Amino acid sequence: MSFDTIIRGGTVVDGSGLPKRKADVGIKGGVVTDIGRLSGARQTVDADGLVVMPGIIDVHTHYDPQLSFDPYATSSCFHGVTSVVAGNCGYSIAPCARKDHEWLTELFAKVEGMSPNVLREGVPWGWETFPSFLKSLDGRLGINAASYVGHSALRRFVMGEAASERAATADELERMRALVREAMAAGAAGFSSSHAPTHVDQHGRPVPSRHASFDEVAALAETAGEGGAGSIAFLAETAVQGYDARDRQRLVELAHRSGLPVVVQGMGFRPGARERWDDQTRFLAEARDQGAAIYSMLRTQPFMRPFNWRRGTSLYDGVFHWRDLCALAEAERNKDQALLIEMNTPGGLLDSTRNIIEKILASPVPVIIYVTPSGSRAASAGFFILQSADVAAMAPGTNTGAAHPVTLGGGPEDIGKLRRFRELGVARVNATLPAEGADQILPILDRWAKLIGQMRAG
Repeated sequence: MSFDTIIRGGTVVDGSGLPKRKADVGIKGGVVTDIGRLSGARQTVDADGLVVMPGIIDVHTHYDPQLSFDPYATSSCFHGVTSVVAGNCGYSIAPCARKDHEWLTELFAKVEGMSPNVLREGVPWGWETFPSFLKSLDGRLGINAASYVGHSALRRFVMGEAASERAATADELERMRALVREAMAAGAAGFSSSHAPTHVDQHGRPVPSRHASFDEVAALAETAGEGGAGSIAFLAETAVQGYDARDRQRLVELAHRSGLPVVVQGMGFRPGARERWDDQTRFLAEARDQGAAIYSMLRTQPFMRPFNWRRGTSLYDGVFHWRDLCALAEAERNKDQALLIEMNTPGGLLDSTRNIIEKILASPVPVIIYVTPSGSRAASAGFFILQSADVAAMAPGTNTGAAHPVTLGGGPEDIGKLRRFRELGVARVNATLPAEGADQILPILDRWAKLIGQMRAG
């Protein structure tokens, strides 16, 4: 066989499950037609020392604003990503009325940590509807791209400011359904929405999709499924905790009513929480048995991203004290807002236990206990936040529930193990444990809790 191009001598990782191997890749008519020891091509590319593999598909991005002025989705394309799915979490760059350009710019800047100045200068806003947005991308992309139509964008387009205040009327819902049909017919990847409590807008309010009832979400998902293609992306209210029974049933309902796959986040393995992983994978299997195709996306690296105060960040919006801190004027924010205590695992503490407990009891601000695996600030490091030591005591075994449902990092989220702190008046506990040394940390914290009790008793 003759080829247009042979990529010769690379290490092939083909995605089939076979081991990586040295081989040539033959391409004809823009299609990979053969892999092996090949010859006979108009062009040969030397791939010695390189990996040859299919492009990576990134199924959860917010590239839709950037793609309007950067057709390559940099910097993802530099890392082997050849296809992106945008418009997740209920946020899409269309539909958007002209009067809402600044509102949507600020929403993306707040929720997704994008630079508002880059968006203001880069996004050309040559569209208003979802089909016209897709048309603006035709013939000018250097990467494969698909985009969901987002629930928050739909609500803002139809309801204006009321989208951030109330439920939709029957007429408003019908108008949104018509927009979903229009978007799907034009080639939308599906419909996305979010009820996640971490999603707040630039004014600190719940994003528009969080003001919608589940019936509204289901009606729009059902509409998206009328054409028989695409998927539904949904973040339920309890997604961060792994989905409770009500939200699990709702996911099944979305799959049944739309007839489409449902893609979720929040289900995944945390070191030290094997039973939770087993519970979640069991649910996914049971959903399939009920005819509901539900898939959970997983991160394969620690959730560590840089930020600065000037631009701000939404990474820790699930920690309510952090929200208060971000809302302060710069002069106030730069004052001591928390007491940092650092500890190493498994090698012990940088300060004596009694000194640490005295600091916790005396601190008028939250205490941040920074955990450093093996004495280095490694990527798996985590931290605990103990909010003010002199608040009212919580009942033994009380779940953190409404106080702080979000934990930071990737460690075990069974904060019930730290209930001794709450019994002794240290409420609102946020915790993260790194995989390395977690078994050593919990006994230390338990010992601290006993000492707090003894010192308070006199």
